[in-house]
Amino acid sequence: MDQALAVLIGLSASLAAEWTLPPVSLPEVGGATGGALTQKSFWSTVQEQLRPGDIILADQGTAAFGVAALRLPSDATLLVQPLWGSIGFTLPAAYGAQTAAPDRRVVLIIGDGAAQLTIQGDGLDAARQAAAAHSAA
Repeated sequence: MDQALAVLIGLSASLAAEWTLPPVSLPEVGGATGGALTQKSFWSTVQEQLRPGDIILADQGTAAFGVAALRLPSDATLLVQPLWGSIGFTLPAAYGAQTAAPDRRVVLIIGDGAAQLTIQGDGLDAARQAAAAHSAA
């Protein structure tokens, strides 16, 4: 394995000199124009509402991809889990972020399905805990 890594590192170093990387530029998010709700108008509105110091949580899927094009204000923190298909992760994570940093604003961007799934699971847990507490009394 060490030999394979050494060969790959050497090959990468020799080829890197030939690579011309294009400049990185984020797409402009245009202003909301009213009318139909579109991805462009939604993300433009989100962009306008972000403030320095915000903790922004973006859920799986559309939220994760949309937030990637935003320009974050200074001292903003972005938490996103775009892998493993774990929809609903950000709802309890938002609660944890607010608990850990009560002086900062938490912005949660989550889809309706992920929110419903998480809320239903939280409700079931609460019901089970209440039943367990009642039977122990």
